[in-house]
Amino acid sequence: MEDALERRALLLHLGRVMQLIVRLEDMAPSAATIGELIARHPILDDEPLLAQLRADMPVAAFRTRALRAFCRWPQWLLDNPLDRDALAASVRAALFSDNPRGWRAYVDGLRRDVAWFDSKAASRRSSRRVADVAPSVPDDGPPALDAPAGRGVATDVERGFGAAGDSIESVEGARRLDEGRADEQRAAQ
Repeated sequence: MEDALERRALLLHLGRVMQLIVRLEDMAPSAATIGELIARHPILDDEPLLAQLRADMPVAAFRTRALRAFCRWPQWLLDNPLDRDALAASVRAALFSDNPRGWRAYVDGLRRDVAWFDSKAASRRSSRRVADVAPSVPDDGPPALDAPAGRGVATDVERGFGAAGDSIESVEGARRLDEGRADEQRAAQ
């Protein structure tokens, strides 16, 4: 039961971050950096995540980095077992790589609801899942939309159809991967 409550707390946190991104989208034209944004809109003082970020971070960079940090969380929160290291590492790599003090404050705040968050700090650097999500990108660069290099092409294992990238118009027109083998086995007999 505790695992479900922790996942729920992380999902609620994800929702708050997404809501914050939307709020900033409405306010962003008035400020270039997080510090300027908070100074112009004092209501944002109550947003812990903004207080934990560097004040000189551009607002546009925050949006991009936050989306990159949290984009895989819904999938990861559904995985069993939960990859706790990837959840923390994605946020640290995207939002706090140059801000250890802010990272500690972020972790302390989240640990009120999820005690294990970032408990294995040493393994966060080696998480392969995070490398897929949070590669080093310039602050003003758009997020990469390409699949990471070296990742295999997904297939529809349940139905035995070809790779996801194969172009077929419908399932009826698809050839099963094992069809050719059956023909070869009959010919060999």
